[in-house]
Amino acid sequence: MKRRKIILNIMGSGRSRDKIILLCAAGILLAGMIGLWLSSRLKSDEKAPPRPVPVVTIRPSEADLGHRVVVPAILETEKTVTVVPRVGGRLLEVYVEEGDRISKGDVLAKVDSEPYELDFRAAESAWLLSESGLTRIRSLHDGAGASLQRLDEAQTSRDAAYASYKLAQMKLDYAEIRAPMSGMILRRFADSGNSASTEVPLFTIVDVKELRIAAQVPEKYWDQFASADSINVHVSRPDSDIREVRDARIIRVSPVIDSLGGTFEVICSPSVSIPGTDRRSGDENNAASWPLGTHLTVEFTLDPRKNSRSLPLNALDGDEYIWLVRPGEGTVQRLDASELYRDGNRLALPESWPDGDYVLEGHHRLHDGQPVISYGTDT
Repeated sequence: MKRRKIILNIMGSGRSRDKIILLCAAGILLAGMIGLWLSSRLKSDEKAPPRPVPVVTIRPSEADLGHRVVVPAILETEKTVTVVPRVGGRLLEVYVEEGDRISKGDVLAKVDSEPYELDFRAAESAWLLSESGLTRIRSLHDGAGASLQRLDEAQTSRDAAYASYKLAQMKLDYAEIRAPMSGMILRRFADSGNSASTEVPLFTIVDVKELRIAAQVPEKYWDQFASADSINVHVSRPDSDIREVRDARIIRVSPVIDSLGGTFEVICSPSVSIPGTDRRSGDENNAASWPLGTHLTVEFTLDPRKNSRSLPLNALDGDEYIWLVRPGEGTVQRLDASELYRDGNRLALPESWPDGDYVLEGHHRLHDGQPVISYGTDT
């Protein structure tokens, strides 16, 4: 009986050992299978190409580039003359109105000339009398009937009388107030019947052929104006119902910056004229002309580039690079754009760069050779 129990115990322990061996073998087999699966998975991951990155692309287009500076300005005249009468008196006639076009030498007004006519006649008589006396004394001197001193006194008297005569003649002529230059009557300060004074102006005349636009440009743009190779100027009237944009050219840039306003003055010559009617000739000016004193908007374009092949600035990656989609490959190439010309909106492309697709959105996920998928090209 005892022997039988020993045999049974031996048999039981053998079965347990076999079961353990089987479990160990199964574990080893499972671990091997897992290892093989992981190894094949890692190898397949190494061979798999990177996933394409979705981007939005754009093609270059032609646009006018340039650094734009927009400031307010006023239409002025380069030359203004105030007319003051040279003789005083009552104004008999005023022949012009504000807005009239005039030519140099035109009679603008007339002062009562009667007092000056009387002075002129008296001076003329005195001069003729002294001239006659001089002639007589000269004859006596030639015949030894008059001394040299008497001849000198007669000649001096004649010269003084002649000077008074010429002065009276000038005052009589000044009774007609004439235009000192061609232009337009900007202001008229007196009417017929008023008294004219040599200290009070009667008219202000402006030269309509020499208009100018005076623009005050902020100091921060001084360096750009000083270094610009060329500057285009366009002028418009912001308060007009009709949208008119006209060309102008810079006459001069002030070398001085106003310390109070923090601006420097830029004077431009506009391609405009002043409206008005010459009431004496009936000549009507162009209705599209601009009145003197008009408030304007001036747009300066510094270093302009006409029809430049360009991209919007948001195509830049970090302000230094642009990504080009290689044609036929679907991968991107990084191009250095740090030295390229740009204005406030666009970036000019070199002629050597292709007219392909450039990345507009999605830069942050790119590297050289990265495959991409474009979800609609923005043209």
